[in-house]
Amino acid sequence: MINVLVVDDEPSMLEAVMNMLGSQGFAVTSCANGSHAVELIERDNFDVVLADVVMEGLVGTALLDAIHDRRPDVPVIFMSSMPQRRVRQAVPGDYEFIRKPLEPNALADLIDRVVRTSNLHLLAGREAAEMATGRSRLG
Repeated sequence: MINVLVVDDEPSMLEAVMNMLGSQGFAVTSCANGSHAVELIERDNFDVVLADVVMEGLVGTALLDAIHDRRPDVPVIFMSSMPQRRVRQAVPGDYEFIRKPLEPNALADLIDRVVRTSNLHLLAGREAAEMATGRSRLG
C-alpha cells in the first residue's frame, strides 16, 4: 500500500483529497501546514508527499527543500489551481504537478507513476552501489 502525506491548509480540500485517496486504497496521513509536514517526514515513512503550493508558512521551494533535506528519496507532488507554467516559475525544483480541481483517477495514476519511478531509481542506485563494491547479484 502506498503511504501518502497530504498537506493543505484548506480543511475542505484536505478532507476531499483524503477521502479520494482513501477510497482508492492509499494509506493517507494529513496535515494543514508545511512545518507539520516536515515533522511528520522526520518521524514517519511516506512514499510520496502531495502538497498545496499556496499555504501559510513553509511552502513552495522552502517546503520542497525541507522535505528533500530530510528524505531525498521521497517524491513531492504539488497541487494548485494556478497553471503549471506559473507554478514552475515560482517554485523551481524536482517535483511533479497536478492542477486543481483534482480528478480522482488522474491523481491516483500520477501517485502510482511517481512512486514506481522513485522505487526504480532507488533500486538502480542500490544495484550500482553493489556493483561498485563487487557484491552484485548478477555475477
